[in-house]
Amino acid sequence: MQRSVGLIFFGVFAIAGLGLGVVTLGGLARWFGGLGWQSVPATAEVLRIDEDRDSEGTSYRIECRYRYQFGAQEFVSDRVSFFDVGSSSDTYARTLHRELYAANEAGTMTCLVNPSDPSQAVLDGRIQSAMLGFTLLFLMSHGSVGVAGLAYLWATVPPRLDDGRYRLVSDHAGKRSSSIAMLGLHSVSLAMAVTIAISGIGAGQWGAIVPMVLAAVSAVVVYFCWRYVFEKQPSIGRLWLPDQDGKTMGLRLPWSAAEPIDLEIRWVLPPRDSEQTGVENIESPGESVQGRVLDQRIEFDASAPPSQWWDKAASESPTKVKLEMVGTIAGRGYQDSFTLTGDALAAVRPSPT
Repeated sequence: MQRSVGLIFFGVFAIAGLGLGVVTLGGLARWFGGLGWQSVPATAEVLRIDEDRDSEGTSYRIECRYRYQFGAQEFVSDRVSFFDVGSSSDTYARTLHRELYAANEAGTMTCLVNPSDPSQAVLDGRIQSAMLGFTLLFLMSHGSVGVAGLAYLWATVPPRLDDGRYRLVSDHAGKRSSSIAMLGLHSVSLAMAVTIAISGIGAGQWGAIVPMVLAAVSAVVVYFCWRYVFEKQPSIGRLWLPDQDGKTMGLRLPWSAAEPIDLEIRWVLPPRDSEQTGVENIESPGESVQGRVLDQRIEFDASAPPSQWWDKAASESPTKVKLEMVGTIAGRGYQDSFTLTGDALAAVRPSPT
């Protein structure tokens, strides 16, 4: 139930953020496509500021119908900008209205026409760096919450039986998956923010400050996510607990494993209260295991919590224990941990003597 609620919650944020990202990207694509359009004289027939009031406030946009001639044919259009979205601020709408009104009265109004399709035209071909920056802000905020949350839930699943053996995902799976999602999202955001900022600066717009700040934020997020994914936690595994015979454990990695395999396993009982200070983990002595590759999975002799360690841990009435693994696989460093709870914990509990 909690997982379903989480999927819905983060899904709403992801849809909202990515939807605004599509709007921003679409506006940029149209603006780039219009850089080669031709300027021709135009005459406005209708020119006014449209105010749209609703429960969320008032949005302002320019409404204009104008005529222009391209070649021997006359056209009518009502498209004002490549970024035809309303704004809660009336500054842009009123400034543009004054400019267009003065130009129309003086007979100097022009529009940009697509030479490949003369029916397509816009009055204002400038980039709107401030508006694009604020839509990009929603992509970065709402989108980050949404994709990071969905990626975390997708990667973290409780222990489950697989052919009679409990399969566990790494404790780092959720954080690594979220970091990968954030890395992808903010790489795109960084590229968009830099493009908007440079274009806005070239147009002499103070609003370019907004995407400049967002570019800096995305760069920081990309840096830390990159470090976590490729340096701190470059790989995670899935662990199969011993089967009914209790002879072997299995480990599957996202990359093809090869020998030699040298791992050290340690059982750890964390404090019941993770916020409690001054309480140390109860750790078992490290146990070296030699693994072998079998059916695209590393198999090694089963490890069970040592009886003496378990007797000490049992006094804490543990509801979960961790299995930590550190070592090398085919010369590559590997460090991971897996949390056992419920039936998975019962499966490795030492038998009473």
